[in-house]
Amino acid sequence: MDSNKEKILYHKKLSLLRIITNSTPSVVVIIIILIFLPQYFLETFYNSDIVFEVTLILVGLLIFLIYHIISEKKGSYFFITAQDIHYHKFNRPNKLDKIAIKDISKITIESLNVVVYGKNKEKLILDYLSKPQDVKKEIENYLKDATLK
Repeated sequence: MDSNKEKILYHKKLSLLRIITNSTPSVVVIIIILIFLPQYFLETFYNSDIVFEVTLILVGLLIFLIYHIISEKKGSYFFITAQDIHYHKFNRPNKLDKIAIKDISKITIESLNVVVYGKNKEKLILDYLSKPQDVKKEIENYLKDATLK
């Protein structure tokens, strides 16, 4: 947040389920786990020498998945102040982090993500948020309040 400590008017926590299903590293790890997992159910697999190696791979993938989810949840944020909408994803340092409420031209929901368009062709994609319809309504309320002032 800025040094002038703007007051947060609206805050929504990120959805853990959306982080798992929207994040590319999480989905890739889950697919790899699902590929390795059926091998445990084969009778011949228990007699082979690679049980230990596959178990280590699965444990390593699970540790990576848990670490990624925790760091993504801790490092990402979303809140609205009187002047701006702030949104940051932990693994995207070069993306647009905030947009002024007075500069918003359009708000849409695209594939369960709220997309806020600015007047200068800016685009702020708010993913990882649960109930995007509620978030869109809340932003529209602040947009109406800003235009009335």
